[in-house]
Amino acid sequence: DAELIFSQLANFGFPVMLSWYLLIRMESKLDKLTESISALTANIAQAALARKAVHIDAQIYHLGSLLADDFSLE
Repeated sequence: DAELIFSQLANFGFPVMLSWYLLIRMESKLDKLTESISALTANIAQAALARKAVHIDAQIYHLGSLLADDFSLE
Protein backbone atom coordinates (compact mmCIF):
# COMPACT_ATOMS: atom_id res chain seq x y z
CA ASP A 1 0.00 0.00 0.00
CA ALA A 2 2.83 2.42 0.87
CA GLU A 3 4.57 1.47 -2.35
CA LEU A 4 1.47 2.50 -4.32
CA ILE A 5 1.34 5.87 -2.55
CA PHE A 6 5.02 6.56 -3.26
CA SER A 7 4.53 5.47 -6.84
CA GLN A 8 1.59 7.85 -7.26
CA LEU A 9 3.58 10.68 -5.66
CA ALA A 10 6.45 10.07 -8.05
CA ASN A 11 4.15 9.90 -11.08
CA PHE A 12 1.96 12.90 -10.27
CA GLY A 13 3.55 14.86 -7.44
CA PHE A 14 6.88 15.51 -9.08
CA PRO A 15 5.47 16.94 -12.35
CA VAL A 16 2.98 19.08 -10.41
CA MET A 17 5.68 20.47 -8.11
CA LEU A 18 8.07 21.08 -11.01
CA SER A 19 5.36 22.89 -12.98
CA TRP A 20 4.47 25.00 -9.95
CA TYR A 21 8.13 25.90 -9.35
CA LEU A 22 8.68 26.90 -12.97
CA LEU A 23 5.49 28.94 -13.04
CA ILE A 24 6.49 30.85 -9.91
CA ARG A 25 9.95 31.53 -11.37
CA MET A 26 8.57 32.69 -14.70
CA GLU A 27 5.73 34.81 -13.32
CA SER A 28 7.90 37.92 -12.86
CA LYS A 29 9.38 37.45 -16.32
CA LEU A 30 5.90 37.18 -17.82
CA ASP A 31 4.88 40.37 -16.00
CA LYS A 32 7.92 42.20 -17.42
CA LEU A 33 7.14 40.86 -20.88
CA THR A 34 3.56 42.11 -20.59
CA GLU A 35 4.79 45.57 -19.54
CA SER A 36 7.25 45.64 -22.45
CA ILE A 37 4.55 44.71 -24.94
CA SER A 38 2.27 47.44 -23.55
CA ALA A 39 5.08 50.02 -23.79
CA LEU A 40 5.89 48.92 -27.33
CA THR A 41 2.24 49.21 -28.33
CA ALA A 42 2.10 52.75 -26.91
CA ASN A 43 5.32 53.72 -28.71
CA ILE A 44 4.04 52.36 -32.01
CA ALA A 45 0.78 54.27 -31.62
CA GLN A 46 2.68 57.45 -30.75
CA ALA A 47 4.98 57.03 -33.75
CA ALA A 48 2.00 56.46 -36.04
CA LEU A 49 0.36 59.66 -34.78
CA ALA A 50 3.59 61.60 -35.25
CA ARG A 51 3.96 60.23 -38.77
CA LYS A 52 0.36 61.16 -39.55
CA ALA A 53 0.97 64.69 -38.19
CA VAL A 54 4.05 65.09 -40.41
CA HIS A 55 2.04 63.85 -43.38
CA ILE A 56 -0.76 66.34 -42.64
CA ASP A 57 1.79 69.16 -42.24
CA ALA A 58 3.28 68.24 -45.62
CA GLN A 59 -0.17 68.31 -47.22
CA ILE A 60 -0.93 71.71 -45.67
CA TYR A 61 2.41 73.04 -46.91
CA HIS A 62 1.70 71.69 -50.39
CA LEU A 63 -1.78 73.23 -50.44
CA GLY A 64 -0.32 76.51 -49.21
CA SER A 65 2.23 76.56 -51.99
CA LEU A 66 -0.51 75.77 -54.53
CA LEU A 67 -2.61 78.63 -53.23
CA ALA A 68 0.39 80.95 -53.29
CA ASP A 69 1.04 79.98 -56.91
CA ASP A 70 -2.60 80.65 -57.78
CA PHE A 71 -2.55 84.10 -56.22
CA SER A 72 0.79 85.02 -57.78
CA LEU A 73 -0.59 84.38 -61.29
CA GLU A 74 -3.08 87.21 -61.09
